[in-house]
Amino acid sequence: MARAFLFLFVFITAILFIQPVWAGELIESDIPRDEMPAKVGGRPIKKEVKAPAPKKPVRKAAREVEEEELTPPAWFDMERLRKGLTYDRLRIRPRYRQEFELDDNVLLESGDERLDVIFREKPGVEFILPIDDHFVRLDYEAQFNQFAKNTQENFVNQTFNAEGALNFTNAYLNVNETILQTSERSGTTFTERIPRFENTVDVTAGYKWNRLLWEAGYQNFLRDFASSREESLNYHYNQFHTTQYIDLTEKAKLLVDYVLTGYQYPHDNTRDGLSNRISGGIKGYFFPKTALFSKFGYEHQQYDKINEREADTFVAEAGLQYLPFAGTVLDFGWQRQVVQSTFVDTNFFVENEFFGKLNQRITGKLSLISEVSYVDQDYDDPTARGAGMFPGFAGERNDDLFLANVGLYYAFTDWLSTDIKYQYSRRDSNASIYDYTDNLTTVGISAKV
Repeated sequence: MARAFLFLFVFITAILFIQPVWAGELIESDIPRDEMPAKVGGRPIKKEVKAPAPKKPVRKAAREVEEEELTPPAWFDMERLRKGLTYDRLRIRPRYRQEFELDDNVLLESGDERLDVIFREKPGVEFILPIDDHFVRLDYEAQFNQFAKNTQENFVNQTFNAEGALNFTNAYLNVNETILQTSERSGTTFTERIPRFENTVDVTAGYKWNRLLWEAGYQNFLRDFASSREESLNYHYNQFHTTQYIDLTEKAKLLVDYVLTGYQYPHDNTRDGLSNRISGGIKGYFFPKTALFSKFGYEHQQYDKINEREADTFVAEAGLQYLPFAGTVLDFGWQRQVVQSTFVDTNFFVENEFFGKLNQRITGKLSLISEVSYVDQDYDDPTARGAGMFPGFAGERNDDLFLANVGLYYAFTDWLSTDIKYQYSRRDSNASIYDYTDNLTTVGISAKV
């Protein structure tokens, strides 16, 4: 019996003294060993004890480290990419747009309407180098157009733009050049796509003195069609322009400008001529939430060859922008100008364009944009060959063009957006071979760094 009590006493004593040793990983003292009370002469000496920093349990800390190692980085970090594309002051901004377009009349013909789907890719890149108040900018974009059924309509556009600007306290200088290789109908009256090369160089300088601002510049334009059939329409011009502005108020100006343009047609000298245009108007903010621009004048275009019909008409440009509510922008305008003709032996036509545009922000990321326009193209220069080339037509050609479109635009982020757009266009001409109606539905997605 005594041996049993002795065994029990030794067993309990071992547990009490040994447990802190084998359980040391789970039980930790809250007071560091070097701050434990010391004993001198049998009496404890009190030491100032600092509150220990909180510690994470060993198992929890290990688990957090493991989770950090296993967590993958974000699949796409735009800010990191933008920083990677910035070298000192030089910023590189790539972009890409993909479009899917349904066109019910790809040939723009009234007698042969063909439905097709167009796949369009538009990669581009922009280089910007700011230098204090000055900058240099380069931009390149390619456009690949692929037709699902009418593959003969496939074409590629390329655009290059270079711009440089010097800005001083009272003066500025801007140099701009654009090179375009395209088959688009835009800028012509053709219904077919004809490849062409265009180059525009513009130099403008300005100087401000008190309430006066004087601006002068030079522009050179070249158009060269790839097809020998249209080589007689190749031309270039040299243009000198000057504008004087007078400050009426802090936000409004009075302006007077003069433009001298010389046209040269290397393969048809009957079109060579000289144009003089002078106009005056106002621009600026005259009412709350309303910006106005108006310019009215006169243009005379004479030709080197006698007996050619001369352009002698008034020209105008007027516009109004109104912001009735936050997120709503309304634009209205009218423009009357003389345009170089591409219709048989006519030299020019007078164009009147009326337009209206609505830009409505619906939410922070969703916007609606709608536009309508009407264009009247009056060929004051009658054709002498029209009756033979186009049966049932002779004399002065006149076209009426109608356009209406509406689109929804949604921004996922500041670099990614999508949109859907519908457009209706129609041309009515007294040369009925040029009549057409076209409906376009386009879905696109855009990304820009």
